[in-house]
Amino acid sequence: MKTKKSLRREATLRLQALSPEERVQKSLRIQEKLFGLDAFRIARTVCFYVGTDTEVHTVPMIEKAIVLGKRVLVPRINLENKELKFFEIKDVRGDLAPGALGILEPDPRKAKTASLGEVECVIVPGLAFDAFKRRLGRGAGFYDRFLANIPSKVFKVALAFSFQIFPEVPCEDHDQLMDEVITDN
Repeated sequence: MKTKKSLRREATLRLQALSPEERVQKSLRIQEKLFGLDAFRIARTVCFYVGTDTEVHTVPMIEKAIVLGKRVLVPRINLENKELKFFEIKDVRGDLAPGALGILEPDPRKAKTASLGEVECVIVPGLAFDAFKRRLGRGAGFYDRFLANIPSKVFKVALAFSFQIFPEVPCEDHDQLMDEVITDN
């Protein structure tokens, strides 16, 4: 089995090789599947991440979820405490700004802090996944710590391109499993 480090490197190279046009097309297929998923469809409050330039394009999904009347929460990274703090956003263009790692995050002057008590579905990023719904993140542990502290009834959905699915992802006790991994296939 590959190490986490070698798997991260391979997944990152695959993500970087994808053209912007392919990313948009594949992301639209993933969006269609996500919005058809029962757990997502019935959820009133959803946590989304904002994808980087190489990840699944989530901004259109966030915009559509807001239009559909869902309460949308997006994380802001706290590097000091190594944790995610969630804010409710109502307008992607107005409520988000580049954050500590250059990723769009809620602007705390415009978006309000959100309680996670009502969350029913969490959309999770990652670099690599396998058929057992194991997830390999970027290595900082932000999402594993966050997911370990939410109720088990909250549905966890990872979004990935089909080439991010590997035969096996190394898993440790602290690694959190997904309930569903949606790909473009």
